[in-house]
Amino acid sequence: CHAVDSQDPYAMAGLEANVMSFTADSLTYSPDPPAYYGMITFPEGGRFMADFTDSDKEQVKVGAKMRMTFRIRDNDTMRGGFKRYFWKAAPV
Repeated sequence: CHAVDSQDPYAMAGLEANVMSFTADSLTYSPDPPAYYGMITFPEGGRFMADFTDSDKEQVKVGAKMRMTFRIRDNDTMRGGFKRYFWKAAPV
């Protein structure tokens, strides 16, 4: 529709979400394998593909409640240990 500036900002940081689907990947690098990630949905609308943190196989289930948290995503060793942060989903 080529609309410009047609959306309003909407803060989702304090909202809870539910796990829609997930996987546990042992083949990608993770300091504590396996790496859990998947699609979460917000009751207010919206979906987000997120890395999961502070979770294990007992907590990560379809329908499980998650909250968004701002965490270290990785350390950039090529640039002197620069830390990169991003949103991750954690169990409620």
